Amino acid sequence: DDYRTDDRLMEADYGHSHGRPWAEAHAIRKAAANGDAWNTPHPGGESRAQLYARSVAFLLSLQRDTVVVSHGGTVRMIRGALLKLDNDEIVSFAALNAGVIEISAAGERLYGR
Repeated sequence: DDYRTDDRLMEADYGHSHGRPWAEAHAIRKAAANGDAWNTPHPGGESRAQLYARSVAFLLSLQRDTVVVSHGGTVRMIRGALLKLDNDEIVSFAALNAGVIEISAAGERLYGR
């Protein structure tokens, strides 16, 4: 009938890299990560681990079947938590722009290009 918003579904906080081209932002974080891209935040922003934690907190708050509309990074984290994927599997998934992912007890279905 109606909808609600939840800040936990917001895009990842890229900190000082916000607004920069993706390749440049990725290079900045990679330089800071020292091999630990999961736990290292973007300078002035958040890490993948922090994004995962807030995504899981959102999932744990759900009390019924839910349609979620969010950004690709958040979608990756929600998908990873529901399918119990490891970190590499989570970040390797390419969420489709305007795509739909249906996750249920029966499994996963992807819609879009």
